[in-house]
Amino acid sequence: MNQTSVRIPWPGWEVVKFLGGGSFGSVYEIQRKLFETTKVEKAAVKVIRVPKEEADAQELLSSGYALESVNARYLEDLQDIAKEYAMMAELKGNANVVYCDDTHYEKNPDGIGWMLYIRMELLTPLNQHLPESIPEEQVYKLGMDLCNALIACKKHNIIHRDIKPGNV
Repeated sequence: MNQTSVRIPWPGWEVVKFLGGGSFGSVYEIQRKLFETTKVEKAAVKVIRVPKEEADAQELLSSGYALESVNARYLEDLQDIAKEYAMMAELKGNANVVYCDDTHYEKNPDGIGWMLYIRMELLTPLNQHLPESIPEEQVYKLGMDLCNALIACKKHNIIHRDIKPGNV
C-alpha cells in the first residue's frame, strides 16, 4: 500500500511518510494540526489488511467457499488482532511500552475482509537515537528498560514475538 493510497479514518489526520512494513501490515507517520493553532500532533498508524492480499480471498472463493464463509474466517482473524490490541491497552502507562490510542476497522471496498487501523505513539527506533559509542551505564539502563517492558508483558501473559533493534 503506497503512501498516497492510505486513507486515515480519523478526521484531520494526514500521512506524512511510510515508516516500514512487515508480515502484519504497514506503519505510517501521521499528523494533524491541533485546533486553530500552529501546533502539530504526530502519531503512527499501523494499517492491517485482512486478508493481506486480495488474491488470498479470491483463491478461497474460486475453491468453492461461499462469500459468507470467507468473510466469517476473516472476521475471526480481525477479532484475533483486536484481542492483541486489547492486551496492548492493558500496558498503557508503562514508560517502556509503546501505547495505542485508538483503533478503527472497516469492510474492504471489495466486500471481502477488513481494514484495521491502529493509531499509536510515534517513537524513534533506538538504533537511530544512539551514538556509535555508548557509555556502559547507558547500556545497563537500556537493558533494564527492556527487561522492565518484558516483565510488564509477562505479568499480562503477553509474548512479544518481534523483539529486534528496530522495535526497541
